[in-house]
Amino acid sequence: IVTFGRKPRTKTLEQIEAELDTLPYHGVRHLFFIDDNLIGHLPKFRELVIFLKEYQTRSGYHFIFGAEVSLNISHYPELLEQMHAAGFQWVFLGIETPSHTTLRDILKTQNTHQDLLSSVQRIHQQ
Repeated sequence: IVTFGRKPRTKTLEQIEAELDTLPYHGVRHLFFIDDNLIGHLPKFRELVIFLKEYQTRSGYHFIFGAEVSLNISHYPELLEQMHAAGFQWVFLGIETPSHTTLRDILKTQNTHQDLLSSVQRIHQQ
């Protein structure tokens, strides 16, 4: 936030496609999206997931994707299904601590509104 502000910086689908197009020549199959929270802007992420599924079908080259997402992804079962269909096989979840008191003390209240274990289990079921 200090360096770049609060405005999300995203790549266009065309930029992503151009980058994906180069990877088969290097034998790359596993990709991790570097982003603090790839689902931070849900409409953009939904667009990306649809694009990735279509891209893999169209190109015939199948990637395995991973990403860092917030725990609230568990509230979107249809999006979890779409992610799986697009090739996402794992996610890194930002869970600083299971202690609600500690989370509130450090002003990270986003994970205090849900049961952590239940949320992780919902994600894992997909």
